[in-house]
Amino acid sequence: MNIAIQTNFRNNTLLSYCPSKESNVLQMQHLSHTVTTPNFELFKSKKSKNGNFYIGHSPKIAKFIHDLNLLQPLPIDILNHASYKISQSVKAVQDAMFNLFQQLPTPINPYTLEDPRYVAFIKPAFDSFVYELKNHSTSDKAVVDRVYRLRLIKEIKNQNTSVLRKLFKTEQRFNLTSFRYIFHIENYQTVKLDLLEKILMGKINEILNKFHEENKSEILALFFRIQRDLSYGYQLDIYYATKLENQLLSLDNYVPTSESHRFKIAPCIYAQFERTFLHNPMDIQGLDDRLNEKKWKNFLDMMLSQYNSWYYETDVISPKIIYRPC
Repeated sequence: MNIAIQTNFRNNTLLSYCPSKESNVLQMQHLSHTVTTPNFELFKSKKSKNGNFYIGHSPKIAKFIHDLNLLQPLPIDILNHASYKISQSVKAVQDAMFNLFQQLPTPINPYTLEDPRYVAFIKPAFDSFVYELKNHSTSDKAVVDRVYRLRLIKEIKNQNTSVLRKLFKTEQRFNLTSFRYIFHIENYQTVKLDLLEKILMGKINEILNKFHEENKSEILALFFRIQRDLSYGYQLDIYYATKLENQLLSLDNYVPTSESHRFKIAPCIYAQFERTFLHNPMDIQGLDDRLNEKKWKNFLDMMLSQYNSWYYETDVISPKIIYRPC
């Protein structure tokens, strides 16, 4: 069947923006979840006086095709990196995408989906795509991977909510402040990665030790998490709790920087960094738009849901939240 399509996968003119690597992976995970839902069927048949035909235009199909057209293959160095724990579901989508685009080398033009002939033309390729993902989802490797990730998320969430529950019980209302630093290390290839991460974690511990030592009379809880993003930056999230009446404490004075405002990790090793700050008033009753335990759990669910698709782990860096004694 000759159908003109004016775009292709490698140079996708339907792609209105380039998604970040992180959002791309999350979207691949979401697509896997959608397809592997029992009874999922993309094109449904409909009877007519001229025989059966497949419906190609519906909000569900339009969103599916739109999301699929936005996906980009993961770089091989990320996919095969031992420390980036990419989910089996995402890897399966990557493989299925490759096979799909072998059969349909150009993106699907949503404006042609109203043509039953076009739908009949692309349907076998999409049937194979769906079958491949559904079949993979029941393999031992995929099941074990999903169960492990869910168990990891549950363990992290339970431990953190236990800490916050104690604070709610003793304080009723308090401040929970977070600082996020994203470090982009310059010329990191000149140092072995395991050594670099040991030095980085040593610096982070120095910062937290000094911050806690100078403010221990005010800090009720202190915990942090560090992950490496898919662009090789290190994202550090630091949380600390104080009494509601206390003034907010800043971490900025504890982060050693050079004259050029770069984070100094070691002699001749610097990192450009971005910093964001968030103040969360907490209230056991959730009054005045403050966070209560339920809202905090929702936040944790959102933060940790990334682990269903990927996380980073080495001997030095853990996906878990680390707690400092207070």
